[in-house]
Amino acid sequence: MKISSLRHIFGLDLRSLALFRVAMGMLIIVDLIIRSTDLTAHYTDMGVMPRSLLAGSTHLISLHLINGTWQFQGILFIIAGLFAFGMTIGYRTRLCTIASWFFLISIYERNYMIIQGSDALMKVVLFWCMFLPWGEVYSVDSLGKSSEDRNPDNKVLTAGTLGYAFQIGFVYFFAAAVKYGSDWQNGSAVYYALSIDQLTRPIGQLLLGLPDLTRFLTLSARWLEGVGPFLWFSPVFTWQLRMISLVALAIMQLGFGLSMRLGPFPWAAVIVTLGLLPSEFWNYVLSEVRLKFKKKIKIYYDGECAFCERLSKLVRIFFLLPETPLLEAQSDRSINNDMKKYNSWVVVDAKGNRHYKYKAFLVVVNASMILRPFKWIFKIFDIIPIGRYLYECVASNRMIFSQLVPEIPVTKKNPEYQWEITKIFVGSVLIYTFFWNLSNIPHFNYQLPGHTRWVAGVLRIDQMWDMFAPTPLKEDGWWVIVGNTKSKKQVDIFRDGAVVNWEKPSLGSSLFKSVRWGKYYLNLWSINHRSNASYLSTYLCREWNNKNKRKDSLDNLQIYFMREDTLPPGQGEAEPLKVELWNQNCN
Repeated sequence: MKISSLRHIFGLDLRSLALFRVAMGMLIIVDLIIRSTDLTAHYTDMGVMPRSLLAGSTHLISLHLINGTWQFQGILFIIAGLFAFGMTIGYRTRLCTIASWFFLISIYERNYMIIQGSDALMKVVLFWCMFLPWGEVYSVDSLGKSSEDRNPDNKVLTAGTLGYAFQIGFVYFFAAAVKYGSDWQNGSAVYYALSIDQLTRPIGQLLLGLPDLTRFLTLSARWLEGVGPFLWFSPVFTWQLRMISLVALAIMQLGFGLSMRLGPFPWAAVIVTLGLLPSEFWNYVLSEVRLKFKKKIKIYYDGECAFCERLSKLVRIFFLLPETPLLEAQSDRSINNDMKKYNSWVVVDAKGNRHYKYKAFLVVVNASMILRPFKWIFKIFDIIPIGRYLYECVASNRMIFSQLVPEIPVTKKNPEYQWEITKIFVGSVLIYTFFWNLSNIPHFNYQLPGHTRWVAGVLRIDQMWDMFAPTPLKEDGWWVIVGNTKSKKQVDIFRDGAVVNWEKPSLGSSLFKSVRWGKYYLNLWSINHRSNASYLSTYLCREWNNKNKRKDSLDNLQIYFMREDTLPPGQGEAEPLKVELWNQNCN
């Protein structure tokens, strides 16, 4: 097969990779913000997972294990957020990607009780992103590329893009392969998954009353996961079949998210496929959007201010204004006079009218295909007037910024031998990853040699795509945590001190403060993690007594799990069984 044919089938569009980069960076930042709301509870020695619990686990590599205070953890979260932001805007993209991957692993390994499917997915995919050219366009780094280094058709085929594409394929194909259980064969798996009260949303409860639909969803999900990846690389109707499969998988994932509390997983599952969007998608979308939002403007900047030039180029890149001329104000005497008079850049609109300062910024926003729908937000900043104040600060100190802000380095091509080493390494890891996943298929007579499993541990590419497989969880229930106060009063700690109620809640998933708390309690019932109840009890006693020092502190508490097994479809509900998991003295 010719290289051009391989590039057509397996090549990825740089614009898709850029969109993937931005979305992944924003997902990491949002995830960090959400995690930080439980910083003390989940990541410090005063929470449910003190570092002493992880002592002796020599395989862990986590900066978050160095210190157990919330201040130290907060600093690490901020640093991780800064690297994720750098990755998002494409500044020192490879460095920020490597750092984001490392910090993600560090957070991942700090508390194994709250690990979700999104963590495993992002950890593995971000490894392959270190080898992607996803900072080539729509990035700060792209300012440093010479014109001869730019890719004319935006399509690339490298070892990194192949590794990334095949890894996403492995996620779905092997997710289908491990669904060998009878529940997936007879169509009852979705019914059992939606019966997990600790996860189900109202829409999921509604679907439980539609047995024919849940059966169809069960069978179609496995079929779509198994066939979808092969459609991405079809030699015929390549881009059409890829788009159909990507859209179908996205709908499936978002459907999971609407019916169950799965945290960031549905969004992460959609985001990691964005890099596969075909070039034809961009050619159509951008042509249509440009026709709708076509606003011919010109931007004049101070040619004696290096910072102004860089800032103008960044505006053109991130506002998606590739055809907008960037001109030095000194090239036009009249424009130059206005620039000096108003101490401002000058934006000329389609009618030839000139705009200055923050008003000029609003004109650029109105011309942007991506920001125009949000122009009302920027107008609020003009009314308040925060926007004008910020602009004046930048304009008045632009020469200082020129000295403080480093120039964007010109991107240099790596020596040929480095590319060859990368190809060999990425190819070897990709083959290893395939056999790792192959060994995870139940009843498949293959086992990865034990002496090679350390590779996955070092690179953190160990993976198992077994959500609700081989069969969904059928042992469910709800939590009741009884606190006995010194005044002989009983309160339910799990429900913020409400009257103790043993009845089944109407929506069990709504009782958890966050999705990660839900995952924590779901893992707590597992026989391998029940000893963690002692640390949870200590945390709950401390938190309650700190808040109620002058009122009524706890004397002791008991953790109960109301176990309710899920019966087959049409057989109603099982009688719940009260199980005492832990009894804790709070003194």
